[in-house]
Amino acid sequence: MPKEGAVCLVRTALYDRSRKTGRQIVSNVHTIRSQVKNRTWTFNTRTDTTSSGVDYGDFIVRSNYNMDDVVLLIEASHVVQTQTGLEERSLGIMTIPLILKGEVVISNNSMPDVLLFNPMFVRLYFFFRRRAGTTLLRDRDNPLSAEMISDPLLALFPSVADQPDMMDQLRNLWNAKLKTIKNKSEADQAVAFFQLFMNTAYCINKTAVMPAYCIWDAKGLAARHQVLKKCEDMLREYRTSSRFLLTEPCHPINVYDYSFDLLGRHALD
Repeated sequence: MPKEGAVCLVRTALYDRSRKTGRQIVSNVHTIRSQVKNRTWTFNTRTDTTSSGVDYGDFIVRSNYNMDDVVLLIEASHVVQTQTGLEERSLGIMTIPLILKGEVVISNNSMPDVLLFNPMFVRLYFFFRRRAGTTLLRDRDNPLSAEMISDPLLALFPSVADQPDMMDQLRNLWNAKLKTIKNKSEADQAVAFFQLFMNTAYCINKTAVMPAYCIWDAKGLAARHQVLKKCEDMLREYRTSSRFLLTEPCHPINVYDYSFDLLGRHALD
């Protein structure tokens, strides 16, 4: 068992037991951080703004697989100090069937075929999916056209979604913003979310100088927190991200960082 106070993780994914070689993990990997005390693992169930999304124990599984061989894989692990640095070690795995004998997964075309995610961020995913639908389908003269599309939200949101601290910031700021625009139309709210994304995640991700996200790197997370907080404070004071970009050390812009890679780690099969 891990020591009390150690970083303990639960990782979940869909696993295809029928494949003996090749790709057996057939979804993204969702990570939850747990607190361990007296050999008992506990998970956060609060959804207020004081809690980090990575500590939230509930998650949503969306799958269109109707095979008994595709199951939910759950792995418990802990982070230990070794001679070469911090290392994550598995404590064991278990599998849970997704469908019972004779039952079929209900089809739903409003979400990706396979997805595991945190319900605390469901509203953020909604605006991403909404913009994907309007940009790639509704507003295009020819949906089959190979013409390049410039859209920073579609390009960057998948990588931002892999960084829970940035998602926490977006969620907290959006919840505060929603209090003033909750009576507006869905289209107006979508515009407000896009502007919020541009003034926060767009300016920080791959632009601001800060460590890459690592769930067990306390110093790195603290350094990232300072950058995120500075951006948030300046946005509240000046109503724009310009002052943050002018005062914060930034990496040179790489145009490929702002395009969606069809062969990258966030691409669909």
